[in-house]
Amino acid sequence: EVVRPRDNWQTLANTVFSLGEHAEVEAERPEQQLAAFWRIWTRKEAIVKQRGGSAWQIVSVDSTALTSSLSVSQCQLDTLSLAVCTPTPFTLTADAVQRLEALA
Repeated sequence: EVVRPRDNWQTLANTVFSLGEHAEVEAERPEQQLAAFWRIWTRKEAIVKQRGGSAWQIVSVDSTALTSSLSVSQCQLDTLSLAVCTPTPFTLTADAVQRLEALA
């Protein structure tokens, strides 16, 4: 996801974020809360996609309460928030993404 302004991000967060996800946003400084929104949104989306679900299921995912059967790795690259969800441990790094971009 591109970290970008979104007028209604707080309303959207109130609709689809769990209490733990709200706490994560609130723990950030005000100027970092939009980036936290996109970080959480991206993580939730990765979990839904790994499960083979649709975007409509994002509300049912609490990304702060993962089971041991899923591994989520995230990184920030410039204005991108990236997340990958796998059944086995995987570490996503900005360096690895940049190396892949160089190959493309």
